[in-house]
Amino acid sequence: MSFVKDIFVAIIGFIAFGIFGLSLICYYPVAALKKFEEHFIRNEFYRLSKFVMNVVKFVSKSFVIEFKEKNLEGPCIIAANHSSILDIVAFSSLNFKDAVFLSKGWPTRIPLMNKYLKAAGNVIFDENTSFEELCSLVQKSFDKNLKVIVFPEGTRSQDGTVKRFHKGAFLIAQKLGVPVLPVCVKGLNNTIKKNSVIVKSCDVKITVLNKIFVPNEDQVLDITRKTRQLIAEELEKQSGEAVDITKLMLHRPPMLLVDKVLEIDGDFARTSFEIKHDNIFLDKNNVLARPAQIEIMAQALAASNAFNSKLKNKSTEKGFLVMLKNISFYADAKCGDVLECHINVVDFVAQTHIAQGKLFNQNGTLLCEGEIRIYCFE
Repeated sequence: MSFVKDIFVAIIGFIAFGIFGLSLICYYPVAALKKFEEHFIRNEFYRLSKFVMNVVKFVSKSFVIEFKEKNLEGPCIIAANHSSILDIVAFSSLNFKDAVFLSKGWPTRIPLMNKYLKAAGNVIFDENTSFEELCSLVQKSFDKNLKVIVFPEGTRSQDGTVKRFHKGAFLIAQKLGVPVLPVCVKGLNNTIKKNSVIVKSCDVKITVLNKIFVPNEDQVLDITRKTRQLIAEELEKQSGEAVDITKLMLHRPPMLLVDKVLEIDGDFARTSFEIKHDNIFLDKNNVLARPAQIEIMAQALAASNAFNSKLKNKSTEKGFLVMLKNISFYADAKCGDVLECHINVVDFVAQTHIAQGKLFNQNGTLLCEGEIRIYCFE
C-alpha cells in the first residue's frame, strides 16, 4: 500500500511541475502583450507558486505554517535556509505577494527564466555589481514597499543542515535601515531531493521568526551568525535531533566541560557549559579554577572538530593540548554560571589545530582569551 501511495505522490508531483513549466512557456506571449508589466508577472508567478505549494500540501504527511513574528508589514530582507528547489515557491504559502528575490547564479542564466525574473522586479546581480549598485537596486524594491528574499547560504544544502551564512544581505539591511526577517523551512529538501524530480510525501513546516535589526556595521557579522543560529535551532527543535554531546565527544564526566554545541559555522564554533555544584574544578568558595577555563576552550575546539568529522562520516579524532599562547584572564567563573565559548580555527599545521578562543559568562563578561593548539591523530 505504501508503494502505491509513493507512486501516486510521484505522479501528482510530476503533473504539477509539468503544469508549472508549461505555464511559464505559455505565459510568454501573454506577458509580451502585457509588455512584461512588473505587477502582472509577479502576480502570475505567485499564482503558479501557490498552485505548486497546494500540491505539496496535498501530498505531504503534514504541512504547518507558524508565524512567531506578527508584524509583517513594510520592507525587510527575508533570510531563509535553502535546501530545496521548492524554496523559491514556498513563500507563496506565507501569502508574500509583495516579495522579490535577490538572485545570482544559474536561474539568471536560463533565457526564459531570466526574462521573467527581471520582469517581475527581482534584484538580479553578478560578480561585476558593486556593493553600492546592489544597495541601490534593493532600495528600488523597498521604495515599492516590497520585501527582498535572500538565501544567505548562497547555494542549496546537500543534507538539509544550515550551512555558513554570507553577510552580504545583512550589510545591505544595515546600510538601508531595514530589519531582517528569518524564515526556517523544514522538510522540503525531503519532498524533492537535490538532483531529483521525484516528489515524496514528507512532513513540512515553515516558521517565520521574529525580526532582527542590524544597528551598526560592527554588529553585522554577529547578527549574521545569530540569524543562522536561530534558524538552525528551530530546525533542531522541530526535528528533535539535538546533538548528544557524549556521543560527539571522547571526554566523559566529570572531565566533560561542554554541554551543548550552539553553532558550527566553518572554522567558527560556539559551545556552552553550566557550572554545577558537583564540578570537580570548583574551590571551597565555589569559584572555578582558572586552568579549567582553558580546558573549556580546548574542549570547545574538540567538539567543533568532532562535529565536523561527524558531518563527513569520519570517526572522532583524538588529540591533546600542546601549547598555549597569549592567555589572558579577566574574571572568575563561579557555581551556577553558564559559560559560552567562542572558538575560531585560524590554521592547521602538522596535524595541529591553531585556534583563538574566548570565554564569556551569561552576562557577556569576557573571562579569558588566548591561543590554544591541539595536536590531533586518528
